[in-house]
Amino acid sequence: MRTLPPLPMTTLLVTTAVGVDLLAWNGDVVTAAGPALPSWAPVLATIAVHQSLWWRRSRAAPVFAGQAAFALVSLGVPLWQPVAGLLVATYAAGARGLRVTPVALALATVALGHGWGVARSASAPLPALLTVAVLTGLLAGIGYAAGRRQWGAGRRAMAAHAAYQQAVEDTRRAALEDERLRIARELHDGVAGSVTTLLLQAAGARAVAGDVAPTTGVTLAAIEDQAGRTLDELRRVLDGLRPGAGPGDDPLARVPDVVAAARAAGLTVRWAEIGDRAPLAQEAAHTVLRTVQEGLTNALKHGGPTSRCRVELDWGATQLRLELVTELDPGAAAAGLAAGGGVGLPSLADRARQAGGSMQHRLSGGAHLVSLRVPVAAAVAGAGCLAPVQ
Repeated sequence: MRTLPPLPMTTLLVTTAVGVDLLAWNGDVVTAAGPALPSWAPVLATIAVHQSLWWRRSRAAPVFAGQAAFALVSLGVPLWQPVAGLLVATYAAGARGLRVTPVALALATVALGHGWGVARSASAPLPALLTVAVLTGLLAGIGYAAGRRQWGAGRRAMAAHAAYQQAVEDTRRAALEDERLRIARELHDGVAGSVTTLLLQAAGARAVAGDVAPTTGVTLAAIEDQAGRTLDELRRVLDGLRPGAGPGDDPLARVPDVVAAARAAGLTVRWAEIGDRAPLAQEAAHTVLRTVQEGLTNALKHGGPTSRCRVELDWGATQLRLELVTELDPGAAAAGLAAGGGVGLPSLADRARQAGGSMQHRLSGGAHLVSLRVPVAAAVAGAGCLAPVQ
């Protein structure tokens, strides 16, 4: 905690203030009431009171008040008019931002007191009073104004330093956020896409080899299950790396990759997106993506080697509708599709309800239909996308 200013400067300042006040004093010790003070009293009082200037920076208000009270000694001893210490304290009061009104009132009182002291023994009292009062007030006002200027410069410097520190912190945070987004993009574009391909290819291989080699089918089912779990874990990691949804955070951007992976696994897929895109909650978007993944995986498992799928996203004013239709081969394992391929589709139906939507799946005329509806946040003017059927 700083309590004292730099020693050499303050020593010089205190010594100068004491010297100026003693030199300006003419040695008169006669009081207004008549009796005289001891000649050494003003000397000791000046030296003692001016020691308060050592704390003019850390205790500007009490130091100024003490110096102003000391300067009013002229009301008792008219020709003893100490002012140097008051000028130093006034400058310090301005430099520490003390309010103008109390400082001005104190200085006006001191100036009138000094003017009154001189006027008592002057041949022209009123001019003497005004002259001394104006000169004292002018000197003190200049000191206060100079201090206030320094105070303003200090505040501007502090504000500039704070702005610089904030800019440095903002730059650091931006760099950290850029790095987090870079890692998230690499995970999303590289790892997540690869795991999705692995999941779909494992499902396709199990559909072909499961009946021929049951042991291989069990192994492929384990690979498929672990790939699904890995995708869910990647989703949680990406949500942590990208807490605020941005342009690159849209799970629906991965739907074409899932479709491409299913095609690579041997499934015929027609894909279309119709209408103007609207804001969609993250949970709803993830539900759409997982429904596409689950539907195509089930088609590979149960639809037969020549089955065909149609995936369609239809954007409405208040909801997004996903239709996933699998045209089954004759004799395909329709019962597996009707049961939802295990727990996948029923679990996604629960997620759809949690997102404020609904999902149904059923067999109808040699095809399996999955229908998902989720609400959009608001209808907005989009780019007017009408993706062609692929």
